[in-house]
Amino acid sequence: MRNKTECNNCPSAKCFVKQYCSGKWLDEISTGKTQSLYNRKEYIFKEGEPMYGIFFIQTGGVKVISTHLNDRQQVVRLATGGDILGHKALGRDTYYFNAIAMMDTLMCFMESELFRDTCMNNPAFA
Repeated sequence: MRNKTECNNCPSAKCFVKQYCSGKWLDEISTGKTQSLYNRKEYIFKEGEPMYGIFFIQTGGVKVISTHLNDRQQVVRLATGGDILGHKALGRDTYYFNAIAMMDTLMCFMESELFRDTCMNNPAFA
């Protein structure tokens, strides 16, 4: 993985963090986040896995899928740069959907505790 992109230098103009957090919190998030590259068709998280935090798409694209009875899959939404993933699982123990990279996708990950602290201190972000 290449060097981690600081939030202030993020190329995604649609990123919630960059748009709605104060400078102090951009620094906090930059320090506390992790960044990972997911290859095409790689799972970012799976339905039923423990929920540890929230994902932000920096570049690339993801399809969010729900598995129904008889293992039929339904695309719930398509997400691209700046979109957030995993937020439907807030307050739960596990992720509610599957998220799969549609192309090589660079993701930022923020643990639940940091995400909650950010929300509490940045009303516009919440």
